[in-house]
Amino acid sequence: MAGGTSSGSGPVIGINVTPLIDVILVVLIIFMAAAPALERRALGIDMPKAKNTVKAGKDPLEVRMSKDEQVYIKTELVPRDKLVPVLQSFLSEDAELKVIVTADRGIAYGKVVTLLDVVKGAGVPGVTLAVRQSDEP
Repeated sequence: MAGGTSSGSGPVIGINVTPLIDVILVVLIIFMAAAPALERRALGIDMPKAKNTVKAGKDPLEVRMSKDEQVYIKTELVPRDKLVPVLQSFLSEDAELKVIVTADRGIAYGKVVTLLDVVKGAGVPGVTLAVRQSDEP
């Protein structure tokens, strides 16, 4: 019979989309879980390790300093003269903003302290320095 309707006497022609959607959703979840690690690697930040670490609470804002001393908020490059206004705009949205400062371990200590001071000077109530968990006892 022409027209594409089947009365049950022939093979069913069509694609079952449900398994395809399941696979796509699993792949999407894998990419979402791996994105933060890939993001740091893309910026080339090699964080120092520490034995005693604490997990951050609710989604803090991440301010990063790369090897070439460029400052990023999330993944956006922010010029140093615009850092305080950008942080203050985030503060206007969330008065209890928490910031994690991530810096490459090759950067001089004084540069990281200066970045911490700028973030704290913008009025951020909670500033934390990010490190990686050390495998050594």
